[in-house]
Amino acid sequence: MNITIENITKNEESIFVEFVSDLGSSIAVWVGEEPVQGGSYDVEIDIDDDLVWGEDIVTTSKSTCTISSSGNEFCLVAKVISYEDDGCLSVSLGSSVLLLDVEGAPENISGLVECKASEVKLFSTNL
Repeated sequence: MNITIENITKNEESIFVEFVSDLGSSIAVWVGEEPVQGGSYDVEIDIDDDLVWGEDIVTTSKSTCTISSSGNEFCLVAKVISYEDDGCLSVSLGSSVLLLDVEGAPENISGLVECKASEVKLFSTNL
């Protein structure tokens, strides 16, 4: 996914970036060498949360994939690709594929899902 860094803040442990993409804008932890404010990067998104169906992730009637923020949470709407018995839900977010750990999702899940997460990291793919 292609993003542009709008703002960078740091603490002793992490680099936080506010970013914008074709799908919307949000904030996440940057992993790796500090990016440049205003710079464009191709990134991989990693969601470390253990999501619970019906609490953190649900089906939605929204019609497009998006990224946004709600308070301190990273929000996304993505299209279901597949759901495995081990709780791994594959979703597409624009041109990116994300693997989410989901507890209690229905076996026949399809369409779009809406998810809120707090542990989100961005990794530059160096493309």
